[in-house]
Amino acid sequence: MAQAQVPVTNTCTHHPMQVYQFYCENDNTLACRLCVTGVHRGHTLSDLSEHAKSKRRELKGHLQSMKDELQLIKDEEKQNNQHLDEMERKRSVISKAISDKAEYVKEKVDDAKCKLDEEFKALQKIDKTLLGNCKQKAATCREKLQKHMETIEKQLSNNDSDLIHWISKNRFDPLCLDRSFLTEMALGKPSEYRLDSIEIDEKRMARMIGRFQNVCYEDHVCSGDEFQGQIELNTSIDFKSNYPNYQHVGTVVPVHGELAWIGFQRPGTLHLVTKKGAEKMKILVGFDFKDMKITKYGDILVSEEKGFKVWRFTFCGRKQEFYDASPFITRCMCVTRNGEVLLCLHKNSTTGNGKIVKLSPTGKVMAEYSKNQNGKEMFQKPDRIIQNVNDDFLVIDGETRAIQGFNSDFTKVKFTYNGSQKPAGPKPFQPDSVTNDRMGHLYIADYENHAIHVLQPDGSFLTFLQFKELERNWPRRVAVDLKSFLWIGCNNAKLYTISLHSLGLQI
Repeated sequence: MAQAQVPVTNTCTHHPMQVYQFYCENDNTLACRLCVTGVHRGHTLSDLSEHAKSKRRELKGHLQSMKDELQLIKDEEKQNNQHLDEMERKRSVISKAISDKAEYVKEKVDDAKCKLDEEFKALQKIDKTLLGNCKQKAATCREKLQKHMETIEKQLSNNDSDLIHWISKNRFDPLCLDRSFLTEMALGKPSEYRLDSIEIDEKRMARMIGRFQNVCYEDHVCSGDEFQGQIELNTSIDFKSNYPNYQHVGTVVPVHGELAWIGFQRPGTLHLVTKKGAEKMKILVGFDFKDMKITKYGDILVSEEKGFKVWRFTFCGRKQEFYDASPFITRCMCVTRNGEVLLCLHKNSTTGNGKIVKLSPTGKVMAEYSKNQNGKEMFQKPDRIIQNVNDDFLVIDGETRAIQGFNSDFTKVKFTYNGSQKPAGPKPFQPDSVTNDRMGHLYIADYENHAIHVLQPDGSFLTFLQFKELERNWPRRVAVDLKSFLWIGCNNAKLYTISLHSLGLQI
């Protein structure tokens, strides 16, 4: 159309006495009655009015397409504005939550300061009645209190985020001092003084700052004599009473002394429950998953069952792709104390060995582990991995049914455990999961023999944990929380907790 020769008037330029009646398809120009027998002889001609109607319809179609495109742009712009408004709303909610928590923490710190002021005044009264070394001991105690007061006053001047971070790291309890402690100090009988944990809205605090693995470990080796206590169940939870279609417990991840995430692979569902079985939160993952873990930032990582991807569910509820392992199949993960993620992978075929990849907190590959320094394959089907108290890694191989302990960079095998010399039962050893406590003892779920193997930190066998409830159920998942409770997830959607202190362990 742009190339068509459009005249200024309706009369023919070659025959001024004639008007245009035809349109020449060959030359894309108008023609009169005389032109048809002249310069346009033998050309394809169409009636001018019909051709104009056709072009009008074509222009209207283009115009409508442009209107539709403009409407789509407006709709997309509206959706983007709505998304931005929703993001701003969520940001406001999170900011308010942090601000509210900061106010709450400031009140606690103020209470602590008042308490320390009172104890400081009590020390002054005691100081007047003491002689010699008693005065010196009281002065030492005053100095400690003064330093802690200065530390608290300094932290009060920080912004909200720094204040919450400091509280979570130092775990301060303003009520840890009493008169008996002051009296002991004054009389020359000093007791240990430390900063203990403060309970601050446990669930929200745990989700906000990811305080799930901040444990101070000590070097300790337990002897068999320490297992003198009787095994007593702390709690027993049956999920089938509320969810009849649930099968076995797929994952257990304690997030606090009283809370844990319990996952069921089919259907893909996560439940945040207390030791008593009270449900605090429920997340529908939307697909069958193999494992879930919590990052140092409080996000939830979920690996696909017989799939290739690991997904991240953020604090705001958004689902994001964290890592694509194609063509390998994702298995279980562990999050290290510095926030890195180690992921077990299987070959997507009947042949070939698997490997372990180390990922950054953002999902970038940092290292891969499959062969040792001699070029020999280290794993066949690495299925589960954890980090112990010495920052070494323990790997369960689903093919060899063995547990191997590696150093932090996988250059050395420290031990291999294939089951104890005295079997736990009549069937071969089948480790389904492994965990450790703060002293380094290992707890292995032996699925086929209804038992929990307990090992020393060096991998040597210590004892079995067996009780009547496990005789009717198969232990699949084990985990130890910060208060030294062993969580045992079984088939038939059963969950048990045991206090490790009741076993006589020095935890």
